[in-house]
Amino acid sequence: DLEGTRPMTTDLHFRIGSVAKLFAGTAVLRLADAARLDVDSPISRYVEGVPQGSRITLDMLGRHTSGLFNPIESRDFQAAIMTAPSRIWTDAEILADVVARPPAFAAGTRWRYSNANTLLLAMAAERAADERWPDLLRRLVLDPLDLAATGMTPAEGLPQPAPRGYRYGRRDWPIGYGDVLSDATVFSASWAGAAGNMHSTAADLARAAVPLASGALLSAAGRARLHDWQPTGQRGERHGFHVFERDGRIGHAGDVPGFSAALAWDASTGTAVAALANLSNTPRAPAPAIALVDAAFAAQRPA
Repeated sequence: DLEGTRPMTTDLHFRIGSVAKLFAGTAVLRLADAARLDVDSPISRYVEGVPQGSRITLDMLGRHTSGLFNPIESRDFQAAIMTAPSRIWTDAEILADVVARPPAFAAGTRWRYSNANTLLLAMAAERAADERWPDLLRRLVLDPLDLAATGMTPAEGLPQPAPRGYRYGRRDWPIGYGDVLSDATVFSASWAGAAGNMHSTAADLARAAVPLASGALLSAAGRARLHDWQPTGQRGERHGFHVFERDGRIGHAGDVPGFSAALAWDASTGTAVAALANLSNTPRAPAPAIALVDAAFAAQRPA
């Protein structure tokens, strides 16, 4: 707390942003392992109204090759979030701009990151299992890994104790990226749904790092799909099924207004690092949590 000079402690709950996608991918692949969900089927089998839904498979959603628009890139959506930062968004509201636009390219031909992919995967999982997404996530991932302090964030906000959250934005557009520091604690992450509206603690995220990055909860076929890498167009970066590989390290990162999170596992050394920050970004650097993970791995290298 910058005003009260309250120190950080390891039992605090943080928003983890798009690290939620790593949990989501594992849950979906566990359903596939149990033959409750067919990831090679089109999303139209489970969710109606998706543009070109008969051509976009769940596997393409997991790999971000659907071509679907990323809702948070809409200026109108950003403006609505800023107007009511604590608003609780429904999946239908988040996807309204997505279903109104044709995909940017033919399904499966290119890579483009989009929160819509995760939302649709979660909706498909709910329909296939006849179970609410928070409950599915708890049963398939959180309870098996003993992550009692992790979950989808409820409407009332972060569980306590929790730190305040800060962000560098612009005076006229605080939800964007800039050099004006503001307190973003009031911002909900419900606009991200299953793609980013989760919370965790340092202890829980560290416990989750190796099992999620390695695919420990999955069958051999599930792990093969998880780690079936393709280039993203970013130097040194590849993507599997809702998981990234960068410079030999496997994991995910994310930020929402006020918070950033990252976890990575280096299979060659067996080292895993998880980081949480109550600062979503800096004016000239990556999300602080990513910088912390990179610094930890750099410190491990031989002199």
